[in-house]
Amino acid sequence: MENYVDVVLDIEQQELEVPVLSSALYTKLFACYLLQNRLNDAKFLWKRLPQKLCAENEDLKELYIILRSLLSNNIQQLIQRIGRDWPDDIKPIMESLLRTTHGNIPKTVENAYASIVKENLIEAVEAYQKYVNETSTNDSSTPLHGSQNATTIVSSEHQLSKLTGFVSFLEN
Repeated sequence: MENYVDVVLDIEQQELEVPVLSSALYTKLFACYLLQNRLNDAKFLWKRLPQKLCAENEDLKELYIILRSLLSNNIQQLIQRIGRDWPDDIKPIMESLLRTTHGNIPKTVENAYASIVKENLIEAVEAYQKYVNETSTNDSSTPLHGSQNATTIVSSEHQLSKLTGFVSFLEN
């Protein structure tokens, strides 16, 4: 995955110097925030965008739907929305986000196996299977699991940390 930290800093600096940026720069900044998992920054960007720009730009609307999907942990909607045709300037960013999302699905399931909701597990497995089917090279020797430590014992501190994070997420 490419590093877009410098791109974000450059666009943020331009935003400070110029009152209103072009829709292409806002779109690129929004996409970079999503890729870097800076969801609060993306949410605040959406709130400070000019309303006319939000209403007219389809790419910004789609990015906002992806943001809502990430915030609500709606994997299926995220995968559906992210697979659309994007403009050339943000296409590599969105492809990186898609790869990152697909890579995180098995890790998320593995880390949350003790307390996962059945519907979320089904959605995650279906999305992962679809990804594997689309990207596989029919090589049956490649394992579908993410790691070798599937029987790792989760410490109570780790579970408490996850629970605390979940509760704070629900409060927001």
